[in-house]
Amino acid sequence: MLKPSHELDIEFRKVVKRYGDVTAVAGIDLPVRRGAFVAFLGPSGCGKTTCLRMIGGFEQPSEGEVLLGGRPMAGVAPYRRPVNMVFQHYALFPHLDVGDNIAYGLRQVRPRLGSAEIATRVDEALEMVRLAGYARRRIHELSGGQQQRVALARALVNRPSVLLLDEPLAALDKKLRIAMQLEL
Repeated sequence: MLKPSHELDIEFRKVVKRYGDVTAVAGIDLPVRRGAFVAFLGPSGCGKTTCLRMIGGFEQPSEGEVLLGGRPMAGVAPYRRPVNMVFQHYALFPHLDVGDNIAYGLRQVRPRLGSAEIATRVDEALEMVRLAGYARRRIHELSGGQQQRVALARALVNRPSVLLLDEPLAALDKKLRIAMQLEL
């Protein structure tokens, strides 16, 4: 039985996504309750990333609707959604240091935050992903796993209602991957 929409963070209602003649997502009904940790599993090309992109607003369903917090998201731009996404390719800015990469979204989406609050949030995010003290390092000085954690910190610093992770922990060693799963 489905929960009322106000108790769900994410809800797919008969969602279909087509690309020309190819159906990537075929009629999904999916309730995700607040606070849940959900993983989409399946072979390459089965629609996992497409579902994440529809939640994030980077794709629109061909049919059906996506709701966030009980609100329909049709036509709502990605930056207006209570969602942050960590992509397979981390999209870090090579010309910015770690701290500025993490602070970037705060400066764009929450320009009223003062520099002290931004610095505090960046430090908290770095601690959460176990990179305290790395704020002034350049992106090219980091390992793949460290870059992945910077991308995760950049998503967490905005304190989104929904955090979408597309193959989020693949570059981390097993011990750190387990620790990050517990932290999330």
